[in-house]
Amino acid sequence: MAGAEAWSSRTASGLNPVTTIFFDWAAPGAADWQAIDRALVYTDVAHLKDRCYTELSGGERQRVIVAMALAQEPRVLLMDEPTSRLDINHRLELMQIVERLNAEQGLTVLMISHDLNLAAEFCRRLLLLHEGRLVADGAPRDVLREETLRRVYRCEMRVAPNPINGTVNVFPAPRLTARRSGAGIRVHVVAGGGAGEEVLRRLTLCGYALSCGVLNRGDSDAEVAAALGIPVALERPFSPIGPAALDAARALAREAQALAVCGMPFGAGNEANLSLAEEALAAGKLVALMDGVAERDYTPEGRATARAAALRQGGAVLWRNVADLLEALPAGPPPPAAPAARREPASA
Repeated sequence: MAGAEAWSSRTASGLNPVTTIFFDWAAPGAADWQAIDRALVYTDVAHLKDRCYTELSGGERQRVIVAMALAQEPRVLLMDEPTSRLDINHRLELMQIVERLNAEQGLTVLMISHDLNLAAEFCRRLLLLHEGRLVADGAPRDVLREETLRRVYRCEMRVAPNPINGTVNVFPAPRLTARRSGAGIRVHVVAGGGAGEEVLRRLTLCGYALSCGVLNRGDSDAEVAAALGIPVALERPFSPIGPAALDAARALAREAQALAVCGMPFGAGNEANLSLAEEALAAGKLVALMDGVAERDYTPEGRATARAAALRQGGAVLWRNVADLLEALPAGPPPPAAPAARREPASA
């Protein structure tokens, strides 16, 4: 545009210039006003230009912000969740506008989005990030794979071709929590360092009676267990597992019908927790061991890896996500079905 100036915050569009121009820069010309009007029309906010911005709804504000960006006719557009507050109509319209500007005017668009299906439909290249790290980079079909999404989102996902637009659709598999009952079944969970938070939460929602340990006091898993009222065998903070804490965990594990080992790293300080799994397996109980121990093994000479291999050979089952674990654990009686809604007879 022709220059820079102060923009009024009193109108909804934010695109009406105040009369005072700062610095010795040119006032908006005809091309500038045309760019402003075009941005207002593109984003369907032209009818709001005389409204106060603070009076607008969240979706209207979102479209106004996008209009302000488009009015500058940028070469690179950075968008952070631009469709998060929009209804389905305006969400698609906005993405079509950006797609058109990218194709016809060479506008480079970098967009952050949690809407995987929208990203798959409109973006040629996806970068999937998890905990600040790049997990996958490429075309939607190459990035949006079930195994990758399962690992990142920690739930069962399904990816299917979209016959309408030629890309893929992502949708969660039916959740096990609602139809899975652990009523009457006790499970001892071996965790640590936050590795058990999701397991404790999901198993509790399914109705399993849980115990946990050994954990160090102050561990995030111990805090989650306390919040859920789960009995825990505790050791002092930053201390290796001692005999007293291990005996307390043994007492809890003996009462359980199954034992689940989560995906925490193993070192000399917590390797003793594996003895709980070994004893449970020897007693004929189900032991579910999260896969990938070798990648998390910091014990001398890889002792945890060797013990995990022995557990697997002895009959322990491997799991990679909570859905796998729920399938492996014994189930209680199914929850009672919701009563059918009564239908009143129609009056004549």
